[in-house]
Amino acid sequence: MGDEMRFPSLFRFCCLCFLLFFSPLTVGAALRLEKSLSDPTRISISVPADQEDREVIVHFTLPPSAIVSALIWSNRPEEKISARLEKGTTDRRKLSEANGPPPLVLGSASDSSEGPARLLLALPPSSDSSLLEIQVTWRLPRSARKPRNYSSALPTPSAPPATGFREESAGETFSLCRIVKVNWIEGASLSRDFLRRKGLLLDFSSPINRKMLQDALQILVRTRGTRPGYTRFEQIPLTLTWVSSTRLRIRFPKNLSLPRNTRCRLRLDGFRILSRKGSLLDAEGSALSLPSGDGAPGGRFVSEFLLP
Repeated sequence: MGDEMRFPSLFRFCCLCFLLFFSPLTVGAALRLEKSLSDPTRISISVPADQEDREVIVHFTLPPSAIVSALIWSNRPEEKISARLEKGTTDRRKLSEANGPPPLVLGSASDSSEGPARLLLALPPSSDSSLLEIQVTWRLPRSARKPRNYSSALPTPSAPPATGFREESAGETFSLCRIVKVNWIEGASLSRDFLRRKGLLLDFSSPINRKMLQDALQILVRTRGTRPGYTRFEQIPLTLTWVSSTRLRIRFPKNLSLPRNTRCRLRLDGFRILSRKGSLLDAEGSALSLPSGDGAPGGRFVSEFLLP
């Protein structure tokens, strides 16, 4: 009888010791922020200050054979971030990985199955908060896309009206003009000497209407907003010259003075540009995945780079 009573008492004593010994380990758990995406997009996340490691997880679902990419910017360029793209739920498979100060660029081709994926960011402890901008995109490779019929590829009524479209037969498809090459890396640092000597180069798959380009192309410079924590973008004047019938050179003004670590955003609106064949520029995308486009006329090409 004494042995039968001793066992429950010993069991309760062991449980109490376990709780007392291991409970302090849960006090300093990492700060974790989670976000779910239904479509490719750009989001901003404010990560609070914390004395422990901090995590940001972005969940999304990848279609079969998709090409996925991610860009990460931070208002603290000296902060080292660990980024990892994974697919799966329990048995996660690494798609891409990057470590270091922002901006970080990740990209990979997924497998042939549809399934959940996530972008995992690990930030070190800090006494200051961090503001992250995260762009996650995914799309099918061109070999997996279905040919688009011309009649179904016309811009929506909300798009600015365009003229000069050619009539096509019902079953005929056409080749859209796209951006096929640039001379910079998405999110990378570009020296001011590089911009003065070479400038930014954009290559198109076919000639475009040059008169329409002036209003469709912008380069915006990120500056501090009038209120703390806010940013704004200011447009700067550009000098556009054509190196060939399909290659455009973009130069900044010579007397333009910008502070160090200025982030610039190039934006090209495909709904405002016609090719010489009469179709809208298929501009959807960024410098991460070229040629541009999603198979339908129009769209917007957006790319960012840093001036150190």
